[in-house]
Amino acid sequence: QTYPTHEGCSDRQTPRCLPTTWLLLRPRRKRATTRLRRRSTKPRLVFTARRSSSTPRTTSTTPTAGYHRVANAQFEMGQMDAAIATIKTGLQKDTGSKDLTNLLRKIRSKKQAAQAAARRPQGRMDENTQKEVQELSEQYQATGRELSEVNAKLQGAMREQKATAITIGEVDQVTDETPLYRAVGKMFMLSGKDDVKTSLSNEMEDVEKRKTELTSRRTYLQRRLQSQEANLKDLMTSAMG
Repeated sequence: QTYPTHEGCSDRQTPRCLPTTWLLLRPRRKRATTRLRRRSTKPRLVFTARRSSSTPRTTSTTPTAGYHRVANAQFEMGQMDAAIATIKTGLQKDTGSKDLTNLLRKIRSKKQAAQAAARRPQGRMDENTQKEVQELSEQYQATGRELSEVNAKLQGAMREQKATAITIGEVDQVTDETPLYRAVGKMFMLSGKDDVKTSLSNEMEDVEKRKTELTSRRTYLQRRLQSQEANLKDLMTSAMG
């Protein structure tokens, strides 16, 4: 930009000696105008702090905390069924809640104990009756254990008898010249077909004899167990009556 000459000044590039009117009419620089426009149109960035997912929340509570408090209050007031229903509703929202699971186990055990106490007879037995009941209970339990052992032995004898019968059938199908071995203790001895069949027949007879004895023993123990159970019930009824 050039300016007209002023009296006493021949410099067109320096407007220091120009009047105030010329200074006011001086246009603004384009560089400054561009800078202002850029500042006005520049988007404003706002930074907000985000909490990391690994940071634990200290002020939040579990979603089942309310159910735990309500169920605990109902349990203290003796409302067992209502407390159990509240806990089940909470477990539907969080199946892995240890607090609700432990409280449910506690309430159920308390309820079972109360039901057992309600079913228990209110009468009292003297010392002699208590001793008789204890002796009969011990005898009843011992008879039950012996019966279980006899049943297990009988099942084993039946399996052994079936295996021996299958072996006899297989031996009958081979020829007389086929080499056969039979067990003698911890060793196997070469024997003829007739010797093997005789040995298997003897084993079959022993198993059948043992099976008969175990069957009769089982029948005796079953009758004895029923008799002891009836005696125990009669004694409890007469003592509590």
